[in-house]
Amino acid sequence: MTDCNSTPHARHGATASGALPGVLHAELIARPAMPRDETYLTTEQVAQRFPGLSIRTLENWRSAGAKRVGPPFIKVGSKCYYPLSHLLEWEAKNIRTVEIRPKTH
Repeated sequence: MTDCNSTPHARHGATASGALPGVLHAELIARPAMPRDETYLTTEQVAQRFPGLSIRTLENWRSAGAKRVGPPFIKVGSKCYYPLSHLLEWEAKNIRTVEIRPKTH
C-alpha cells in the first residue's frame, strides 16, 4: 500500500495540504504548457535526423546542465523526448554560414 506522503509532491516539499512551496509552485505556473498536438521525437529519432550525430552525443548534451548545447527536451520518467517545434527552432538558431573569400596573391 502506498503512503500518501510518498507522492512526488511530498518528496519535493509539499505541505500536508498538498500545496507546493511558493518558488516551485510559481515555476510550475510560469511554464507554458506543451501543446497536446505537439509531435515528440525520441533520442534515436533525433540522432537519425542528423547524420553523424550519435545517441551518446545527445545524452552528453542533456547532462551538460547550464552549458546546454543540444536541443530542448522533456523528461517523462526515465525517457527523454524532443518536441519537434523546439527542435526546429534549435536547428534554425544553430545555422552557420561560411563566407568564402577569394584568394589574393
